[in-house]
Amino acid sequence: MRWLALLLLLASPAAARDAALRSGEHSGFTRVVVEDPGLEQWQLRRSADGYILRITPGDVRFDLRRIYDKIRRNRLAAISPDPETGNLNLRLGCRCHARAQEIRPGVLVIDLTDGPPPADSPFEIAYQPDPVPAVADVTPAPQPPVPPPVYDYNWREPKPPAPAAELPLEDPALSLMRQSLLEQLSRGAAAGAVEIAPSVPPPEADSIETPGSLPQVRIGETPGFAPQTSERPPDQLTGSGVDCIADDRLDLGSWGTDSSVAESISTVTGGLTGEFDRPDPEAVRRAVRYALHLGFGAEAQQILRSFAVEDAERPLWEALAAILDGEAGAPEVLRGMATCDTAAALWAVLANPASGDPPQVAAIQRAFSALPPHLRRHLGPRLAQIFLDSGDIATARGLRDAIARAPGAPGPQVAIMQAKLEIAEGDAEAGEQALTILAAEAGPAGPEALLAMAEQQISAGAEVSPQTVTALAALLKENRGAADERRIESAHRRALAASGEIDAAFALLAPGAEDALLWQMLADRGGDGSLLSLAVLPEDAALPDLPVAVRRKIATRLSDLGLAPAAARWLGPAGSEADQLLAARVALKQKDGQAALQSLGDLGSAEAAALRGQAALQLGDMATAATAFGEAGDSLGQLRASRRAEDWLAIARTDDEAWKAAAGLLAPEQDPALPVASPDAAAGTTEPAGPLARGRAVLAGSAAAREALAALLQQVPAAAP
Repeated sequence: MRWLALLLLLASPAAARDAALRSGEHSGFTRVVVEDPGLEQWQLRRSADGYILRITPGDVRFDLRRIYDKIRRNRLAAISPDPETGNLNLRLGCRCHARAQEIRPGVLVIDLTDGPPPADSPFEIAYQPDPVPAVADVTPAPQPPVPPPVYDYNWREPKPPAPAAELPLEDPALSLMRQSLLEQLSRGAAAGAVEIAPSVPPPEADSIETPGSLPQVRIGETPGFAPQTSERPPDQLTGSGVDCIADDRLDLGSWGTDSSVAESISTVTGGLTGEFDRPDPEAVRRAVRYALHLGFGAEAQQILRSFAVEDAERPLWEALAAILDGEAGAPEVLRGMATCDTAAALWAVLANPASGDPPQVAAIQRAFSALPPHLRRHLGPRLAQIFLDSGDIATARGLRDAIARAPGAPGPQVAIMQAKLEIAEGDAEAGEQALTILAAEAGPAGPEALLAMAEQQISAGAEVSPQTVTALAALLKENRGAADERRIESAHRRALAASGEIDAAFALLAPGAEDALLWQMLADRGGDGSLLSLAVLPEDAALPDLPVAVRRKIATRLSDLGLAPAAARWLGPAGSEADQLLAARVALKQKDGQAALQSLGDLGSAEAAALRGQAALQLGDMATAATAFGEAGDSLGQLRASRRAEDWLAIARTDDEAWKAAAGLLAPEQDPALPVASPDAAAGTTEPAGPLARGRAVLAGSAAAREALAALLQQVPAAAP
């Protein structure tokens, strides 16, 4: 009967259930995950400012407390439940669209993706609320008439009072147990681990309970089963919904022993096989983990290959071994783990720094500080370089401090990391000095210091000494076929160019290979001879894939050298005003004024106006040229264009006195602003009526014209024969 009562209680209407929401930022889309174990049906529809999510059955409490922990508001501007309908409103802040799918029962994934939606997307259908019947349409159900109560009170025959109802008393222990069972079963139902029957089936007739069919209750948690999905700590899932690797599975510090390595190595690696030379899984597990604790990745992989044992942790051990040995790759077991709030973030960043996932910096620093000192010194420089490359100097500094707290000498690799950190913080002189000292020392850190010093000088645009170039050439010869061969080869080639030997540096490029930095050095500091031999390409040669700024610089230099056709080949699509101006200058060098005007378009800057004036001169449109030069503020160019256009009225209005006087003589009509041409006009007298007076006026005007033309001839130099 107690189990029957329990099931009846569970079958009663439940209170509002909770739905947890998580989010993650990805390249090109933002993901929102809704975890509702009671989810049966869902609908995502378009609204005026975004989307509306309707969940059935309703009465859901959406937990939005951590929705913006990992994402910005550029795509999901706001999210809130509707107080009336209970639906979830998603307001967009971008030109994007939503896609949704239920990846497993009770887990709904909504992706807000950049760009327009597909034409057949079902999620673009406008949201339609449930119709609400009007008040006039609601007809109350007929109720049968209720007879009035019968009055049968007789004061002469008073009735005894009815006995008080006896409330059933319940055992307090039983009540607590029932409440505990209800809570646990509710959590199990919310996690999808328990299904609640809508009704209790009737007992079968003549059912006889056998010992094997008696109810069984397990005390404690079932191994490997955790129904508290909704109570999972934050940041324990990747962006794709995969469980993060727990800290205890990556606790390399606890995989060691209290004895020295010399004493422990034989003990740990002994007894790997048992009877009939069969591998002992526990012994192999202990040996692999001890090798990883020491930082011996190759040894750990050798043990795994030599003793084929099945272990669920094998993929993780192989990934850790590859990371410890610096092998490139992105192991599947660590994919997406950079966002986890566990030690998995540390190893995921080391495995694949270019994954694009935003790293959980706090978890990385915490896991790094928990590593043994020798692993901190081994992995710290590589990890710090990853953060320096991404511009996160503060995290790199924190890693440096975690190494400094460890007892013992930090070693030369940490000294190189310190020098790189000083350069990143702005003290390039101190950093380069430290690298120079380390590069001159013998030892395994010397080559790395030499490379770091050369790379710093190249990136700073400094000249690399011939001694450094020679040392890099020797280092390249020693490391042919090694993992760092391509890095050393690139550093040697660029150092050769930085020392002034650009032609020799280009000669080291393999056929079909490209080096954008080498082309940039040619554009910035290469001589004219090198530019002519390397940048003037044959007609059938393909242009290298270079940044726009580098191609623009090469085209500018070739145009300045008078090689307009060669410069035109380096011009790409006009993506900015600078590209349009450069294209116009190159077209003018090619005497193609029409192409120059097309390149300028409707640009309104002073430089564009000056180029438009030069193009108009090439096309013979002197009036347009004069107007363009005037807009550019080039008064001399405007005057020259007006002279060639014979626009004497415009010339007469200029500030050049000699040309102003001469133009006044040739103007077809006098303008009040023009200079006078005769003394009588200057005196304000009228034209004389007599022939003698008119003659004198003609002679005076002729003398004034001679004076104006003489002044103009003195100012304008004679043309060369």
